[in-house]
Amino acid sequence: MATVLIVDDEQSIRETLAEFLEEEGHAVVVAADVQAAMSTVGETPPDVVVTDIILPGVTGVTLLKQLRQRSPQVQVIVITGEPTVDTATEAVRQGAFDYLPKPVSRDRLKAVVASAARVKALADERARLEAENVGYREHLEEEIAKKTAALLESEEKYRTVIENANEAVFVAQGSSLPFANPKTCEITGYTGEQLRGLMFADLIHPEDREMVVGRFRRRVAGERVPAEYEFRIVTSSGDVRWIEIRPVMIEWDGQPATLNFAHDITERRRAEEALKEALSGTIEAIGLTTETRDPYTAGHQRRVTELAVAIAEELGFVEHRIEAIRAAGLMHDIGKMAVPAEILSKPSALTDMEMALIQSHPRVAYDILKSVTFPWPVAQIVLQHHERIDGTGYPQGLRGDEILIEARVLAVADTVEAMASHRPYRAALGIDAALKEIEVHRGDHYDPEIVDACLRRFREGRFAFDETVAASS
Repeated sequence: MATVLIVDDEQSIRETLAEFLEEEGHAVVVAADVQAAMSTVGETPPDVVVTDIILPGVTGVTLLKQLRQRSPQVQVIVITGEPTVDTATEAVRQGAFDYLPKPVSRDRLKAVVASAARVKALADERARLEAENVGYREHLEEEIAKKTAALLESEEKYRTVIENANEAVFVAQGSSLPFANPKTCEITGYTGEQLRGLMFADLIHPEDREMVVGRFRRRVAGERVPAEYEFRIVTSSGDVRWIEIRPVMIEWDGQPATLNFAHDITERRRAEEALKEALSGTIEAIGLTTETRDPYTAGHQRRVTELAVAIAEELGFVEHRIEAIRAAGLMHDIGKMAVPAEILSKPSALTDMEMALIQSHPRVAYDILKSVTFPWPVAQIVLQHHERIDGTGYPQGLRGDEILIEARVLAVADTVEAMASHRPYRAALGIDAALKEIEVHRGDHYDPEIVDACLRRFREGRFAFDETVAASS
């Protein structure tokens, strides 16, 4: 559970909100104004702050700015009695996690605070892992420097250091392992004698074997290869372990070989996978938050993401770029949180002012996401997903390669799904009409290669939207 600070100048509201959140097991502290709130933050740093936007002397937005400067990881939820577009936009631009209109719903408050607490916990875990990783690398470099000095000083000291090292040290030469220290034996489960009788490739996981052996041969041949990389090994008992290795070219008995320093990173990889799953869950939660305000487009972001990923796979994108598209797709309409619900669900044509509000959502989304640390340029992709390659899109009027390739993929997927699905102002146009639209505008609005990949997936029967979309088409 999280520590939550409630800031409101009305005691009854403070007590009511505190009671709601204490029911969920949160530790709650309260403050009546900005000065008291900042004093409380100094004494008991909270995970989440729930503040009224109107406070004595200064506004809740001012408190929000001070909190972002003092403790950027704290998630701030703003309560407003007048939930206008300007109010909402200003709050999210200043870094607010969400905003709640008065009167505050018990269930809505609990849900938003729970989401904010998860985001805070994820940010804290990421920071911890990054600090741990920096410390590990610094320590590893220090150890390698010490071992290198020992090798230069004397053979006896070299053996003392290597034999007692807390990381695997072994020599790879040709297809054999002529030397391995005790830590290598401990990690692999083989004795030194067994290792000397094994083929080097036999230790490597089959899926990584070609990569590792190829890099070994290229290094021996004098080619440039990564100085450090990770791969899996298979131990004597059949267990799979991840190691991180740093090879150095040496001569062994007059022949070229590599001296390898390896560290078992299996637990670190598991922690990274857990963090990745937590990040994925948070991304999905943010996407769902957007869709709860617009029942007519429920599932839109998910379906756009599915199609965008299918297109990316058709184009042969690397996994890292596909993951960027997946994350951006699930959150590409988060900026619509700043658009009034009655506009999102309006059954008739929008006025110019209403359309301008709708078209502000990529910029609002960018302002929300730009301060979040992702392993991909998610904020930029989301900002650009309504750009068109002929410069007719918004909000920046970018052209061609000025638009990220991930955003160009998202633009095609977004158009197809939107036309194929029901909207409050029209019935579903159907998948045929949607595909015709991107085909007609292939080369002006949309990237030709991306359009072709999308058309192949549909027309060869290798992609289809779920039954919900089919039924409404």
